[in-house]
Formats: sequence, C-alpha cells, structure tokens
Amino acid sequence: MFVRKEGVGSIARIIQHRELLMKQVIMEAPSLIQVISGSKIVRWATKERVAHSGEIIALESGQALDVINVPDDNSKLYEAKLISLDADAVFKFSEQDATSKAISCLYQVTAPSISFQDAFSRAFEAIADERSIPASAASARVQEVLAWLDKNGGYFRNNKIHTVERRVRFHISADIQSQWTAQHIASKLGFSEATLRRKLAEEGTSFNNTLIDVRMSRAYTLLQATDMPITQIAFEIGYDSPSRFSARFRDRFGYSPSVVRAAS
Repeated sequence: MFVRKEGVGSIARIIQHRELLMKQVIMEAPSLIQVISGSKIVRWATKERVAHSGEIIALESGQALDVINVPDDNSKLYEAKLISLDADAVFKFSEQDATSKAISCLYQVTAPSISFQDAFSRAFEAIADERSIPASAASARVQEVLAWLDKNGGYFRNNKIHTVERRVRFHISADIQSQWTAQHIASKLGFSEATLRRKLAEEGTSFNNTLIDVRMSRAYTLLQATDMPITQIAFEIGYDSPSRFSARFRDRFGYSPSVVRAAS
C-alpha cells in the first residue's frame, strides 16, 4: 500500500519476508515508522538503533541511512507502517511551541502509549482513505501524532532546505514521473543550467545522480509496499525502459528489483 494526500503526507505499509541490507537510503521527508512485526535496524555514521515490534521511530529528512528490516523469528514476517509528512504539515506544527528536543536524525519511542499508537493508526487510516476522509481531517490527525511525538520527547523542525541538492530532490520527488532535465530544474530554482551543475558539483553530486537516487528510493518503497508490477513501477518513476530501470536499481542498491520484490 502506498497512498499520498496532497498537503498532508504519504503512507506505506512495508512487508518483507527476507532480511536485506539496503545502503544509503535517503528519507525525502520527515517520517514516522511504527514496527508491527520483526525489527528495524538503522545505521548512520557510527551509530545504530534497533526498533522492535510496537516501537515508533521518527526520521528527519535528508539523512543517508543503512537499513535492515529483520523478519520476526516466528511469523517470518517484517511489517511496518510508514507516514511521511509534507512540508505543510511540519510547518503547521512548528507554529506551536514544542516542548521537547528537535530531531537531528532519528528519535526512538520505545514504549509509545496506547493513545500515541491510536493516534498514529488514525492518521495512517486518514491518509490511506482517498475518498471518505477529507485532507483537512487527515491533517488534523497528523497534527495529533506530532503532538504525541513532542510529548514523548522529539519534534520535527520546520527546516528550510539549505543545500541545492535537497532543493532539487524536493522538486523531483513532488512530480517523480516527469521527464526532468537540468535546465527544467535550474529554471525552477532561478539558476542557469551551468550554475546548477556547478553548485551540485560543489556539494559532491550531480543532477543525473540526484535524479536517479530520488527515483530509485521511490522505487524501493513501491517494491516493498505495493503489488505493482515491476514494469509499472518503472513507468511510475519516469522510466520508459524497464530493463534500464532494473539496471539503475541494481547499481544503486546492489540488488535487482526482482530480488527486493521476492523478499517482500
């Protein structure tokens, strides 16, 4: 399951039957993950966190993380619910007075209350329901989740996107199926194409690498969270050639899309 509600966020239900290490996965938006079954190992820099069944982790955007989803020993299943937040949702909460600590990378709630878990479920269901629940109601439920997160010790800052790479990623992820070019992105950012390429080079990347990475990250989510055929996923993220998509995905993560799908 993968559903997006404009101005609120997106949700995904992640299921895996096999343990895989996915390296340098970048969160495109502030996200909350509730582990339902199994455990989730997250590594960055020299740190590691393990979230077990029932726990909730909050991940700030823009972080490159190594992720391992570990199926439960008994059920042989890893399952989690993901809520990724739109900038509008984070901004709305940031207008209030948070009482806790800003999340720099990852914040873990090891014993969320029943009320926190219920709020998470209601927000997830509100975004998932594309017809009956209006965006305004879904937004209110997301604000409740953010309030519980704050009460439990962490909140997402209303971060302005400072790096050019993050700004490029933001535009691509908002309309991932478009046939983006460096010239198109440069015009959105108010740069010449040459200036865009120079600024990205100064940040250690390029337009093509950024475009591929955003698309492969979305494909990874779709492979885990939906039954969408791999060919359709290729089209969904802007590739006309499924074979080219598969090659790009293998280069990025070290596994073919079919291997990730088989593990899901």
